[in-house]
Amino acid sequence: MRLLGYTLLLLGFAWLCYMPITLFSTVNPLIHEQMIKIPVKESYSREEVDGAIGISVDTFAEQWPSFLAGALPMLAGGIILDFAGRRRRVPPNTALEPTPTAP
Repeated sequence: MRLLGYTLLLLGFAWLCYMPITLFSTVNPLIHEQMIKIPVKESYSREEVDGAIGISVDTFAEQWPSFLAGALPMLAGGIILDFAGRRRRVPPNTALEPTPTAP
């Protein structure tokens, strides 16, 4: 049971570490695509800039990998490790032994 908990914990942590590595491959084509769409001018109006930023943010939000894919296994692994640790800490049943009485 502890092995399963540690495995889930490590897999979730590995996924959360892997996410930033994959973001570059997600963001780079997005930036290139937006650079091609914007015409080359001396100056840009506020509406043009707001529109380009809004489209970029919306497109990026659609392609963003979910952190829950790594967080939920980590949560499950932590809960399993907690239960496995509690099961070991249960004291033996000493109710049948005589208790000392005060004089």
